[in-house]
Amino acid sequence: MAPLLYQVITSPPCRAVLMLARAIGLTIDLQNVNLMTQEHLKPEFLKAPLRSKRMKVVPANLKAEVRDAYQFAEAFLEGNKWICGDSVILADIHFVATISSLQVFEPLTADYPKTKTWLKNCSKEDW
Repeated sequence: MAPLLYQVITSPPCRAVLMLARAIGLTIDLQNVNLMTQEHLKPEFLKAPLRSKRMKVVPANLKAEVRDAYQFAEAFLEGNKWICGDSVILADIHFVATISSLQVFEPLTADYPKTKTWLKNCSKEDW
């Protein structure tokens, strides 16, 4: 039986799990969770072995925090093709799910050239 992933497709952690599963050839069953209808708070969902935490409120300074995340990625990519060196590792899959999602709030600009190149390289991968 394949592992079950309760997912919100826009969630960076869910996307990272999906990319990792694809990268290692793991078949998983997916169960969509509708946060808008508070499905994650229904008794049958709360009985599941792993429950998600309640959604956090979006901070007022979100754009600044997104820029900080981009600067963090730039620092990791200093002298590296990938997040931690010359080879793709799990951190790249995790980071790409997050960085690509953050662009909804603050587009990735030319101020972050290493991150833009890395994101382009990630898009060529089969995950």
